[in-house]
Amino acid sequence: MARRLARRQVRGVLGEAVTEIDLSGLGLKGPLPSTLWELVGLKKLNLAVNNLEGDVDFECFDLLCKLESFDLRKNPGINQTTIAGHLACRVTNLSNIEKINLTNKKLVGEIPPAICSLQKLISLDLSENALEGEVDDQIFALLCRLEFCNMHRCGLNPKTVAGQLACSFTKLSDETEIDIGHKKLKGFIPPGFPLLKKLKKLDMSNNQLEGFIDEEFFLFLCRLLKFD
Repeated sequence: MARRLARRQVRGVLGEAVTEIDLSGLGLKGPLPSTLWELVGLKKLNLAVNNLEGDVDFECFDLLCKLESFDLRKNPGINQTTIAGHLACRVTNLSNIEKINLTNKKLVGEIPPAICSLQKLISLDLSENALEGEVDDQIFALLCRLEFCNMHRCGLNPKTVAGQLACSFTKLSDETEIDIGHKKLKGFIPPGFPLLKKLKKLDMSNNQLEGFIDEEFFLFLCRLLKFD
């Protein structure tokens, strides 16, 4: 039988049976407890109006992305300078979110991997921030399926194929021609290219790319009108 852990019901063993936790307004202090992320049956979480502090790490954000609802608002000690922290303290449902606009929020840190699991997301704006790190294969695949994505001047490394495309285009899924030749790009070709169904011409010549052309990417090249 599913259990709901409410404000005055904080005793007992937490396990898969717990589906809801409401500990709002109890003056709780300290960091977000890591044991919460082990509650695989959890669907709703309310920790609003407390004195919690620290970072919303990737593991925590991953859980929040799976919940039906959550509330971490009015916890002034939680770090909101990262993407995960900012969203966690301002949104109450991520699993159904369609648009995320975080332009010019002075955010730092890396893009949390769990953002790629948001199946209903169609628009993402992370421009004008001070993020760091690479646009990895997962994030690039996300960008290829979005209707709109703006990462201009967001701080991510633009010296890879994925980074260059992420920082240069806002509608990758609609592009018919991509020219990133002579950009001194390094690294591997990201596997997300076959998701670009409208692409007809691709130029990545005169760069410093490495690795192998796998079968999936070769088949992708075969359907293009022109590539270099």
